[in-house]
Amino acid sequence: ASFLLANKKRLTFYPTLRYGFANQKLSYKLGIRYNLGARSRGTFEGSRSYIEFIAGDYIQFFGIIEQIEPALNTYYTLFEELNFLRLYQKKFFTLNFQHEISNGLNARFSLNYEYRTSMPNRTSQTWFPKPNREYKPNIEIPTHQALITDFYFTYQPANRYITTPDGKLNIGSQWPTFFLLYRKGWNTHLLGNTAFSSFDLLEIGTRYRISLKMLGKTRMSASLGKFFSTQEIYFPDYYHFKGNQTALRNPTLLEQFSILSYYFNSTAQTFLQSHIEHNFGGFLFNKIPGIRNLKLQEIVGLHYAYTIEKGNYAEICAGIGNLFRVFQLDFHFRLLGDSFTPMAFTIGTLIATQ
Repeated sequence: ASFLLANKKRLTFYPTLRYGFANQKLSYKLGIRYNLGARSRGTFEGSRSYIEFIAGDYIQFFGIIEQIEPALNTYYTLFEELNFLRLYQKKFFTLNFQHEISNGLNARFSLNYEYRTSMPNRTSQTWFPKPNREYKPNIEIPTHQALITDFYFTYQPANRYITTPDGKLNIGSQWPTFFLLYRKGWNTHLLGNTAFSSFDLLEIGTRYRISLKMLGKTRMSASLGKFFSTQEIYFPDYYHFKGNQTALRNPTLLEQFSILSYYFNSTAQTFLQSHIEHNFGGFLFNKIPGIRNLKLQEIVGLHYAYTIEKGNYAEICAGIGNLFRVFQLDFHFRLLGDSFTPMAFTIGTLIATQ
């Protein structure tokens, strides 16, 4: 439910309920968001100022980025006897505050408390059993607590915008967007004797989109991170690269690996990743009679990661976009490192959202 208040401010409530038939447990969370200013639109990330509070007793995937959607995992469990989803239970509250300090400079502060427990698999049901294949167990974690603060800043120099009666419309700039994240897990016993996750993480990076006119468009990103003071850190607070072990992929998401095993490169030490993809926009296909009318797009990419534990990992990809106006077909090949397969094809929809 959403309510429009005075001066175009808005108050939004969003409850979520989930019932597990196997464990007969009701999970829930309730979020409340109060927008501090007029509605803000545009392509620039983080341009809205708000205060948000979320609390509940709910399930959580490991890390910040969801590795696989539950609906897709359900298909693989029932039809392929493969269970990729990894979850834990948390009782939590989160306070978020985001504000645009000045044009192009945004800041977000988060305070998050979690009481975490393991979630063992409750079923091994599958409709089509496969020989020599069985469900893998969930990732077990010891019962513990986490009190975490985040300070996240993004800055895009020379960011342009248009002021409208509805608010501020950001139209970007020719410069990259730079970001800095400082995350700290606090070791405290004020909330009981159960152990707390204790660590410091600093990550810096950049994201950039550039048009090469007739040669198409390039998008790229890179980030470098390091954990400090990992006195007692647990798996939910590791850095988890986004992997993929399915035939489906979200082409709109740049910062992902398409044939990297889930959680294989997870780390609590130094990490580095970079991603670059170029869409030629039909520069080659448009020169082939009979093909140009299909409006196909040529896409190439390189994705790289480094961790101290696993070393170098790299993938290249080549694909055809705008198939039937909505699909993208990609071929991926592993150049360095280890994964569940050296090569694979994936398909995705271009109307997927990040």
